[in-house]
Amino acid sequence: MSSRRPSDFSLNRKASNESVSSIATARSGTSAISNGTSVTSGQSDRYAIRAPSFDPCALPALPPKRTQEDKDASYKKYNKAAATTARFQQLKSTKSSPNVQQKQTGTTPPPPARQMSVLPAPGLPSRTPPQTSVVQEERPAQPVPPLPRQLSGLSAPSLPTRTPSQTSSAQEQTPAQPIPPPRPQRQMVEPPPRKSALSFGMNQGAAANPPVPAASPNSVANAQEIAGPPPIPASSKPDLAALQASKPKMNGNAASTAAPTGGSCLLCRDFSAPDAHAERFPRQSIPSQDIGWLAQQLTAPFPSLTDKARALFTWLHHNVEYDTVAFFNHNVKPSTPQSTLSSGLAVCEGYAGLFAALAVKVGLEAVVVGGHGKGYGYSRLQPGQPLPTYSAGHAWNAVKIDGGQWKLIDCCWGAGNVNGKNQPYQKHFSPERFTQSNEDFGLDHFPGDNSKQFRNDGRVVSWEEYITANKAGCGADFFSGYVSSEGLTSKSFQPVANPIVHSQLPGPTIRFSFQKKCPHWDPVRCGKGPYYLYILALDGLEKTGRNHVPFETNGEVWWCDVPVADLGAAGGKAAIFAVTNFDGQDGRGLTIQRYRERKGRCGFQFGGVCKWEIA
Repeated sequence: MSSRRPSDFSLNRKASNESVSSIATARSGTSAISNGTSVTSGQSDRYAIRAPSFDPCALPALPPKRTQEDKDASYKKYNKAAATTARFQQLKSTKSSPNVQQKQTGTTPPPPARQMSVLPAPGLPSRTPPQTSVVQEERPAQPVPPLPRQLSGLSAPSLPTRTPSQTSSAQEQTPAQPIPPPRPQRQMVEPPPRKSALSFGMNQGAAANPPVPAASPNSVANAQEIAGPPPIPASSKPDLAALQASKPKMNGNAASTAAPTGGSCLLCRDFSAPDAHAERFPRQSIPSQDIGWLAQQLTAPFPSLTDKARALFTWLHHNVEYDTVAFFNHNVKPSTPQSTLSSGLAVCEGYAGLFAALAVKVGLEAVVVGGHGKGYGYSRLQPGQPLPTYSAGHAWNAVKIDGGQWKLIDCCWGAGNVNGKNQPYQKHFSPERFTQSNEDFGLDHFPGDNSKQFRNDGRVVSWEEYITANKAGCGADFFSGYVSSEGLTSKSFQPVANPIVHSQLPGPTIRFSFQKKCPHWDPVRCGKGPYYLYILALDGLEKTGRNHVPFETNGEVWWCDVPVADLGAAGGKAAIFAVTNFDGQDGRGLTIQRYRERKGRCGFQFGGVCKWEIA
């Protein structure tokens, strides 16, 4: 037997890198020829199948390239067909192939429902597809673009035909995902620079004047408030009917002595609930130094904006102390609300800044106001002294409370007192710095921005009027503890002038008087108990033993009429005291009759209210 001859079709044995014609590889070996004759390797080569000779010159010319118009027309036709298919799928509820349930292992959830999407034509830029409803039908087979014409004279291999079910199954293996819209680029914004609390609103002008509430019905009576009680009667006892008619009428109808409904009067409103709640959060024990958390904790129980502001005001009194070391050593540095909360030390702008930050966190409208304050180091102008220029050295707040009214408050002055250099700071709660009217507040506060005076009468006070006026509304020197806390108002005290000059007195008798700050005020319900008995001490009567003259009162006004001669010589003093303890008992509720019966026979204690100089 002759040796086997290598087959011409064993092309893989050729040690060559030449390319192999697709026509030669498209055919199988000789075993694929079914002619009924068994071909063996021992037969002659005449039975070998040879490829026809290849003549490149016999090939037909290539078709011309498609123009851009042909491409656009083809794309348009393709997109129209795809849109028609999508609409057809929304109407058709049958599936192109059965849904084969896949075997699940473990707890893998089923695949999410597919979303119908329209694929862009090839070669066109992708566009964000519109939102479509989720359907359960599978997408039909995409139309296959026609194949290019085969080269003439060549027998191309036949391509298998894909049935609809096979097409659908193939698409199940590689589902078309909807083209997501481009993700927006996230811009990095640098954090704002750290600001001082002074930037919350100090010395910043307002675009427009704030809304001013309408004048109260008794604005005419309020304007007559400076007139004081009626003229001194001829008899020893004044006319009580005339005195009652002439007393100032504040906070609405003076004829009504009942407490106002809804707590509209701040002077006699009960703030015991927010004050007690504020004490429950000492700064050293709170679990978080976050301003927003603290603000929510302090105000959450109170729906009223006024009560929310009061809780913040009271909390600052308990937890922030005035930085006397920095103030007296001229080392005050700008602070932030966070630094004030962390250290518990601040000057006026630190108090105001922290209050504003807390208020804003709970939805209150609050600003920091800067200007001049008649506080520590202030001295009133003397006769002939030139008018000083405006200077700002204090800060306070304006906050919008119930009824949409802007309320001026001073958290710093409401928290305690500074008595002098090298003296410790004294915590002393002064609630009147929250409740006093904006007009009274303006007696010792002058903002750099006139629009932040917030007076109920709408009037704008000038710098000259402010700096020359008495900071308490009366020229007397007042002591703390027995005026506002007892329901009295300092601006109602008379005489207004201080010193009291003999030559300027109109008659032989002078009247000392004062009154309640609000007709609704009740000393038991709103204050600490029944009123004290008030007495007038005159240096001119000290040697006679009649120097302590008790004040008459009707429960709303107190008065004491004395001859001018009893004032004494120039250089003396006239002072008002509250009898705080008498005959070993609390002085509240002491009557004039008991005082006169026991005077000189028992001991008693006084509390200073105010004093005048005699000239």
